[in-house]
This record gives sequence, C-alpha cells and structure tokens, in this order.
Amino acid sequence: PLPLYIRMLGSDKPPFPLAVSTRVIGPVVTVEPMVLDFGKANVLEDLNRTIQLTNKSPIPAKFTTQLKSKSPTFSLPVTKGVIPPDSSFSLQVFAFLDEIM
Repeated sequence: PLPLYIRMLGSDKPPFPLAVSTRVIGPVVTVEPMVLDFGKANVLEDLNRTIQLTNKSPIPAKFTTQLKSKSPTFSLPVTKGVIPPDSSFSLQVFAFLDEIM
C-alpha cells in the first residue's frame, strides 16, 4: 500500500492516513505462431519466417528478442522495438543452413 494523508484545510486535527493499493498491468501482447516450422530446407539457402507480435493494449509495448543460445544458423535482425497501441509488428526470423544437420 502507498501511504497517503488527507488534511482538512483549517483543521487542527492530524492528517487522516489512507492506504492506497494499486495493481499495475502492462501491455498485453500476443505472439503468433507460438512455434516456427522451417520445414525441409536446402543447404546454402536463406529461409525466413514471420512471427506476428500484436499489442492489444491502449499503451505502447516495448519488446526485446534474443536467441536462447548463440547460433550460426538462426538470426534475428530486430532485437528490440516498440509496438504502438492496438498495432502489430512482424518479426522476421532467418535461417541459413551451411551444412547438413
């Protein structure tokens, strides 16, 4: 709770304490699809897939992206950004197979 005090103008009484509790909720962002399938791929051929990030909130949504581990195969050209309220962003994920896996 946040402490807040109310004082009546002209009163000699001490300020009246009031506890204020708040719940802050950030932007709501959905991700589609949840799984990217690159399917069968040819070696030495660039592939890309798109992840749609949708901000369903009336406030901007900041985002960051990163691969869980370093990968010579996958890359994310965009690693951070802001999605305006009630808007979407297409995040590109690239794959380049330089050998048979």
